[in-house]
Amino acid sequence: MRFDVANPTTGALLYVAPARDRLSARAAVSRAAEVGRDFRAGGGSGVQLVADLADLLLERADELAWRSATELGVPVASGVRSVVEVAGRLTTLAESDCDALGGEVAWCEVEPGRPWWTLIPVAQGLVAGAAVAVLCRGSGAGVAAELEALAQQAGAPRGLVTGLVVEDHGRSFVDGLDGVVGLRGPVAERAVVRVDGEVERVAAEVVTELCRWAGQDRGAPTRVQVDEAEQDAFIETLELAMMEVVCGDPRDPETLLGPLSGHHAREIVHRRVFEAVRRGARLRRGGVLPEGPGAFYPLTIVESIDGDGLWERGIGGPVVAVRRG
Repeated sequence: MRFDVANPTTGALLYVAPARDRLSARAAVSRAAEVGRDFRAGGGSGVQLVADLADLLLERADELAWRSATELGVPVASGVRSVVEVAGRLTTLAESDCDALGGEVAWCEVEPGRPWWTLIPVAQGLVAGAAVAVLCRGSGAGVAAELEALAQQAGAPRGLVTGLVVEDHGRSFVDGLDGVVGLRGPVAERAVVRVDGEVERVAAEVVTELCRWAGQDRGAPTRVQVDEAEQDAFIETLELAMMEVVCGDPRDPETLLGPLSGHHAREIVHRRVFEAVRRGARLRRGGVLPEGPGAFYPLTIVESIDGDGLWERGIGGPVVAVRRG
């Protein structure tokens, strides 16, 4: 199986990523365990690797941000900010005590919405003395390869951190393997944002955070609860704030909102909005697929109701569900 990886801004084909089947992926994970054993036996230090990775990220922040803009649609400004934040987290990890994982290999998956944060579980595994397998599907293939290369540039032996493009979601490829432990980076829960009289401040913050990863981060402020007396004023203020957003090529430093990570991601978001409206939610802004190339989706506002599906689960895109309460 192969994945056609397209530029989410233009739709142009970037490259074709061959995917590993279950047997091949498991063999690569086993090989990573062997490399990890040799690395530890030779006195290798995962802590030092992580410290060096942090320095390397700061040196290459602009370059990495450009890559995630080209391959995943993350605006350059957001990409640079993310890389710098992750470098800080890695420095803290390198200076902290870390418990053993209970396995020789840690695995994690690339997060298309905020790809460089994948380095945090990679660092957690290295500091704990494990090898790391970074699994992804097509849209994260370039990032997975970049994470592998970054580790080697920081001094890791080849195979200690290995990027694997797999045919399906990663868990199915590693479940049941002895000595393999799953890790995730810091994940914010889908909190409900309350307005509580601060209409302008909350509207501005919601739009800013929503644009940062086009709402694809689990912690994105996609659910807002507002008193009935403030609902219309809040939605109007939110609309005005959205109108000021520059949407376009994520490689342009003026762009605040880029495309989603791919057409598949956009289809999922649009289907969820469509289904919510079909169930009785009211579309107040957006919700229409734009013409032209790329995986763009407009900033969207939906007046949510019980059972529409938007409030109960993640949306995965630049959509705000507003509900009275």
